[in-house]
Amino acid sequence: MIARRLDGNQAQHLNHFIVSPGRHSMELGIVMIGYQNSHRRCTATLDYANFAADQRYTLVQSRADGELKVSLMDSGGVEVAQAGTVPCL
Repeated sequence: MIARRLDGNQAQHLNHFIVSPGRHSMELGIVMIGYQNSHRRCTATLDYANFAADQRYTLVQSRADGELKVSLMDSGGVEVAQAGTVPCL
C-alpha cells in the first residue's frame, strides 16, 4: 500500500501521510497479486473528519470474499473509518 494523494494533492511521502487536525481525504495505491501471479492495481479513497492532534493512526488492508478492504485505525486499535468500494484493474 502506498500513499498517493492527500486532499487531492500528491503525497509528500510514499509510506505515510502527515495530517493536521480535522477532515482529510487520502488516496492509496495497492497492488494485489492474484491467480497465477497476476497483478491488479487498486485505488482506495478514505475520508475521515476527526483527525486529532498528536495522534497516530494506522491504515490496515485486508481481503474478504475477494473484496479488498482498507480501514483507518486509531492508536487504541479502534476502526474509525473505512474506504468505500475499492476498484481494481
